[in-house]
Amino acid sequence: MGQVLYYVPDVGTMKAERACELGLGHVFAEGDLTYAGWQNGPSGPGVLFAHGQAGFEAASACEWTAAPDAAYWIGFLRSDLPRPQDLVRVKVMLGHPVRLADGNLWTVPVIRYIDGATALPRRLTWDGQGWTPEDVIGRHADLFAQLCHAWDVMMAELAKDESLRITISETADLAVRLLQINYRLGPAEVSVLGLLDTQTEGEIVLAGMDWPAIRAAVKKGGLVTPSDAPGGQEDSLDTIQPCET
Repeated sequence: MGQVLYYVPDVGTMKAERACELGLGHVFAEGDLTYAGWQNGPSGPGVLFAHGQAGFEAASACEWTAAPDAAYWIGFLRSDLPRPQDLVRVKVMLGHPVRLADGNLWTVPVIRYIDGATALPRRLTWDGQGWTPEDVIGRHADLFAQLCHAWDVMMAELAKDESLRITISETADLAVRLLQINYRLGPAEVSVLGLLDTQTEGEIVLAGMDWPAIRAAVKKGGLVTPSDAPGGQEDSLDTIQPCET
């Protein structure tokens, strides 16, 4: 089983609060962590930790990469790279399989349907007669808003409207956040494991807006999209075209 190990220098213990400050809250989200001190880490003494029962005896053989600020390091065995099943969360959302740049199929959750609805939890309000779903609640509210913006950008591209743009970095950030719903991943892990390229980032975002199902419905003649109009651009619907900056 491939594992991701984490090493934080100059500390003897690691608590959830500190992990969140380092951007590693996703590792602690489901508990079940294993810790060990490491005197000969990449930058000196520190603490090792990982999700589940880690094999820390392999730490010295791991390939270690420092996070951009060098506040922590990520390690894994090149001979036993972590796979989707190694990083999957206990609770996942249904979605579409997308083959990422590592060659593995990862399940991207669908969080926006063609009618703008979502499977994410939404606040319910009582008006005295019934309950009405309102905005998405919790930590996914901003993610849903970002995905809706990506949808608007794609529709604007079809209409040849350049007033809405999305950058490669924004698309990649959105792709990582979508993967985070089902997997214990952050931007550093995604980068180190080489999951994204300029094609897969867009495929993840399209999967998050249920585009594979929309495409299938269009082919069966059960759904009308802008590509069906005279002069439509069906081919352009297979990708999101971010600008370079």
